[in-house]
Amino acid sequence: MEGTMMRRGWSRAEMAARVAADIPEGWVVNLGIGLPTQVANHVPAEREVIFHSENGILGMGPAPDEGAEDPFLINAGKQPVTLRPGASIVGQADSFAMAQFALAMHGCIG
Repeated sequence: MEGTMMRRGWSRAEMAARVAADIPEGWVVNLGIGLPTQVANHVPAEREVIFHSENGILGMGPAPDEGAEDPFLINAGKQPVTLRPGASIVGQADSFAMAQFALAMHGCIG
């Protein structure tokens, strides 16, 4: 079509940044596997948003800088992550129970 502009779709990083911008201050957010795991990379450190990963991390931070990865610190999608100050690590069964409790209380976890 002559004279029309093609709109390109959003990149994965743009979608994750958009979601991160919409998360209210103080929320606890369960991040699933795939694209949701990138959301933590787009929340500024000064904002208080607590990310939960079902493999046992409560207080997950963004991906580490290249070369600073800890092979034992990964999210549920097996991607390297960091911990925010005050983070905790629990067993996978307890972590899954936290997510299921939130689902039962609020109806949806994202």
